[in-house]
Amino acid sequence: MAFGSFVGLQIVRDQGWVQFAVGVLAWAGFAGGVLSGTVIHARRRLLGAGEVSPALLRAVAWCWAVVLVITQHAALAIVAAASGRLVPDP
Repeated sequence: MAFGSFVGLQIVRDQGWVQFAVGVLAWAGFAGGVLSGTVIHARRRLLGAGEVSPALLRAVAWCWAVVLVITQHAALAIVAAASGRLVPDP
């Protein structure tokens, strides 16, 4: 996926959409990190200072991965649309 993002950004680097796509990906990473930290902190506060369950960590990791994949595909679609590479359906 990272290679696909790199190629997509290289295609339109002269059209000014690079900063937008990079910003979208960066904000997705930031939001995923904040969400993960908030869920884990809330879980520890509710259960005391004990160990965080592996199932919770897996759930947070899967949610974070889904958010990143959706955001990346949206950014690539924006980049493709900006470069005129999308072909409309007949």
